[in-house]
Amino acid sequence: MNKVPMVGARFKSILTGRLYQVRMLTELFAVLEGEDPSNRVYTEIGNLESFYEQVDIKPHRGESSLGPGPDASRHAVALRMTLGE
Repeated sequence: MNKVPMVGARFKSILTGRLYQVRMLTELFAVLEGEDPSNRVYTEIGNLESFYEQVDIKPHRGESSLGPGPDASRHAVALRMTLGE
């Protein structure tokens, strides 16, 4: 049985060394977002154990490069408009 990560958990790709943060979860899949929000990965939760290692990144001066950022509220509004909520 695969351990299901929490939204916000951070992972490092074993293959590329890139950092990702879990942004969304379904029953079988996870959406990982990279430091650049346009860099997203859609993967099975089971692949997290095989191709990623969970990391605990300490934010520098209270900020994380994987945090929501200053435009997060604007993106959330755009997403709600796109989804029709």
